Amino acid sequence: VGLPTLERFVEEQYLPFAKSRKKSATEEEGKLRNRILPAIGSKRIDEISPKDIDSLVRAIAAETSPSTANRHHSLVSSVFALAVSYGDLSENPARKVRKHKESPARERYLSEDELQRFLAIHSVDGVSPMHIALFRFLLFTGLRKGEAVQLTWENVHLDQAKVYLPDTKSGSSRFVPLNKAALEVLSRVSR
Repeated sequence: VGLPTLERFVEEQYLPFAKSRKKSATEEEGKLRNRILPAIGSKRIDEISPKDIDSLVRAIAAETSPSTANRHHSLVSSVFALAVSYGDLSENPARKVRKHKESPARERYLSEDELQRFLAIHSVDGVSPMHIALFRFLLFTGLRKGEAVQLTWENVHLDQAKVYLPDTKSGSSRFVPLNKAALEVLSRVSR
């Protein structure tokens, strides 16, 4: 019968695999459907060359950024790694493609003036008080947005000034201490 196209392999093999194992599966599916499959999805997996992948990644870098192109490159490599592990291919063509050089991550902190102006905001037209509370909570705890949004009251321990995160991005659980400002935000949020 021959080997499948990349699109068929992604639909029948990679996406079911990713959805059962990866938190990023929905994000990956978007990258695959929006950029990768339209460019090389119609080719059989054994016909996709490092040159094809390099052309795709360079086009993404030109349109977006080197880091976005590298995320797409990593995803293509993951798809081909699965094909190799399933015995459909003997090698991963994406491994022969060099990643783009990325700029060092930019660290940006609020200035004292910006922080004071942010903390002075109690209402903004079109922004719910709950969103303002969420922004403050994120600022005071350093939690990721997804961690804060998924937080339930059963994992909030006001008496111990900490919250429990049972399922973090890294896949482990952890406790996060709460300072006075974070506790004050939580005390104003209705259960």
